[in-house]
Amino acid sequence: MLKSLKVALLIIMFAALFVACGGDDDDTGTVDGDGDSEVEVEVEVEVEVEEKPFDDPQSEGKYMAAATRFTVTYEDPDVPGRMRELPCVVWYPTTTEGEDFMVDGWWRREDVHDSVPPALDEAPYPFVAFSHGNSGLAEQSWTMTEYLARHGIVTASCNHVDNTAGDFQHDGEKKIPQSVHDRPHDVAHMIEEMIMMSESEDHLIAGIVDKERVAASGHSLGGFTTLVVSGAHLYFQDWVAMCETAPETSWCDVLEEADTSMVKDGNFGSPFVKAAIAFAPMGYQFFSGAKGLADIEIPMLIMAADRDTTCPLETETRPIYDALVNQEKVFVVSNDTGHMSFSNICDLIGPINDYLKEAGCGEGFQTPEEVFGIMNHYTLAYLHLILDKDERYRQYFVSEDPAKWELNATLEKPAPAE
Repeated sequence: MLKSLKVALLIIMFAALFVACGGDDDDTGTVDGDGDSEVEVEVEVEVEVEEKPFDDPQSEGKYMAAATRFTVTYEDPDVPGRMRELPCVVWYPTTTEGEDFMVDGWWRREDVHDSVPPALDEAPYPFVAFSHGNSGLAEQSWTMTEYLARHGIVTASCNHVDNTAGDFQHDGEKKIPQSVHDRPHDVAHMIEEMIMMSESEDHLIAGIVDKERVAASGHSLGGFTTLVVSGAHLYFQDWVAMCETAPETSWCDVLEEADTSMVKDGNFGSPFVKAAIAFAPMGYQFFSGAKGLADIEIPMLIMAADRDTTCPLETETRPIYDALVNQEKVFVVSNDTGHMSFSNICDLIGPINDYLKEAGCGEGFQTPEEVFGIMNHYTLAYLHLILDKDERYRQYFVSEDPAKWELNATLEKPAPAE
């Protein structure tokens, strides 16, 4: 699409020397006494500027998807000598084919190309730092991360070591407080590592990350992590104290026999994060409710599941949304959806137990394809609207949007300020 812009050009006219010749006498005429005449002329010129093509959320995207692995290593800022080493994955746009990428080293993703050069025609790209759920994996929501790569958005995710699927088999719930401490630092260092690799001239992903267009995202406990790195104030120790007197309070059961001393209260936001998208976030009580969540100043999209029994809509996700103060916030409820529907767990292992049957993998729920269609639609549009400041995507955040786009979801947005 071409857009006409009027550009006012201020032109300084010089060397206007007026000479009158007559016979043998030279008579030089000047305007300013030194032989020069300066004239200012303002001219309007029509300039054709090419506008960035519209990126339809319902399309497959203009690129192919690629992925490669990297490692983030850092020292715990609160425990000298305690090192964290995180296996990570980054998805990015490419135009080069290669071998198929393997999720967790064994699940083949056809048409996702392993460690090939990125496409650089529109680089640097927006970047999303994704945090997986409790006992999840970095690649847990690959349908969305691959989709974003095809649409020119880079996404990276790390295994939160000690809080992955493998770790959960070994007293995993006792490690949740430790992960509450670790996760925001994991994501903050992942963002810094991605920026450093992008700025390195000889790295595979050199030049692909725009550090001015960074968003955080995550699912469940990863949604909590997203809230923290977005600027929420953590009041975890207040919640621990409350659980001692009211153990029936939400999530207090994870504190049984768990060491909570390592969890520090305060703000642990990343200065790079400009927008956020949280899927079924947990931890409302960890922020002392609205008190800590009101510290989030950036725009945020919250997506909830109407049949979520892990992070219930009315007691967990909606209160988190209501506490947000930025008027660009958006609340989307995916209908006939369970807590795990926002991950690919139903594709990966299916309804192998009662929990997964009730958390989105059983009968009566939207299919993973349908739920990811909703996630992808709103995520892409929101990133373009907020990070790119492209008002063309505001059309996706109006009341009739779900019906218009045939999405089994509902959407809420604050009324515009008068």
